[in-house]
Amino acid sequence: NGRISATLSPAGFALKLPEATRRRLMEAGDGAAFRFFANGPIKHEYVALSKIIIQDEEALRELLDVSIMYVLDRDSP
Repeated sequence: NGRISATLSPAGFALKLPEATRRRLMEAGDGAAFRFFANGPIKHEYVALSKIIIQDEEALRELLDVSIMYVLDRDSP
């Protein structure tokens, strides 16, 4: 439906997530602030996922579900 919940750029793979989830991932060292490009602005609703999370299929699937629901709920008319 034209709603973006995930992105892949030279900076890594990132998901659009609720604030509490972003904060939890970053505090645990499983995510970082995301910029599409090295000198670009921080995309505050996104978190760049660590390689450990990306390789953990179950954790990644759960985060993708959270991201999709967040985007659908947030962007609904």
